[in-house]
Amino acid sequence: MSAPTAGRSWGARAAVLACLAASAACGPRGDSARQPTLWKDTHQRRQFITQHWDTLWTVGGSEQDSLLLRPYLLSAAEGAVYVFDAAAKRVVAFGDDGKLRWTLGSNGAGPSEFRGARDLKASPEGIFVLDPRNNRIARLGADGTWRGAVPLTAAGHAEQMAPLDGSGFVLLTMNPDSAFVEVDSSGSVLRRFSLPWEGFSRLDALARQGYIAAENGQWVFGFSIGDGWFAYDRARPSGEPRAYVEHTEFPEVAKEQAPQGASTKLTEYNACSACSMSMDGNTLNVHFGGYTGAPGKRYLDRFNVRSGKYLGSYVLPASAQVVEVEGDRVYVLAEDPYPILLALRPRLAPR
Repeated sequence: MSAPTAGRSWGARAAVLACLAASAACGPRGDSARQPTLWKDTHQRRQFITQHWDTLWTVGGSEQDSLLLRPYLLSAAEGAVYVFDAAAKRVVAFGDDGKLRWTLGSNGAGPSEFRGARDLKASPEGIFVLDPRNNRIARLGADGTWRGAVPLTAAGHAEQMAPLDGSGFVLLTMNPDSAFVEVDSSGSVLRRFSLPWEGFSRLDALARQGYIAAENGQWVFGFSIGDGWFAYDRARPSGEPRAYVEHTEFPEVAKEQAPQGASTKLTEYNACSACSMSMDGNTLNVHFGGYTGAPGKRYLDRFNVRSGKYLGSYVLPASAQVVEVEGDRVYVLAEDPYPILLALRPRLAPR
């Protein structure tokens, strides 16, 4: 599975990735399948947090820059920010001052090599790269050293992961009946489970996609084209399903039988309800790209993980592809028109 480019819309990326994962070629529109609904009501009005933005530093953004070619994964922890670059097949690490610390990786299946990374998570235990084409999770040290890998032979293909405080991982798979797999540090399967919502198994693969945000053993799954998120403590759901601040329907899909096999596609473009997600302490940050007045993927909606309470929204100073929040920093991957990484700090406007 090839990595998506940073500039491609999430609606198109979702269709391509899900069709590949299901071994179905995307084709012309056929019979439309309506998806189940998680929430039937519209939600509260978005409340904006009035602030200015201080730009602490930037990396890239010019044609001559070769450090960031096609960055599309982003994570931060312990005073550093990490980017995975799809073109160079490598992890690039920066200090919180914006200075390059190290790079690691190239194309391949050996140690310190990657083929098709789908998720990147930084934690106090190290940096983890989910690489389903190599059927493993790579472990990296904060100093850029290769620390080994967790095989995923028993778990199967995974799209997202949540590190569990050094004791294993939760993986998001494409299985509609047991979407999540918990594995230990050796890759052995401990349990399989799904969302506490019966409609999940009836969703088409295109609509089941989502992101995992994780911190300190707690994690959240949120739909990327749909309306809702779920909090977990390891394999245990924590509270009821939660809604995004702005209502978005699950996408309708079209299916058609053709001589070359079944085809599936979205019936129309669907903006992402979560273009990316991150956890910072007990706060979930959802990078929204939806419909109502959204100025080009610049909304960052904030929620309390334990209660699900909506806390307000930032308007980012640039259209973002991926957003990661760590402490008082907001890291943004964007294209302007070349790939750029920005480190921002919100500053409340004077009353």
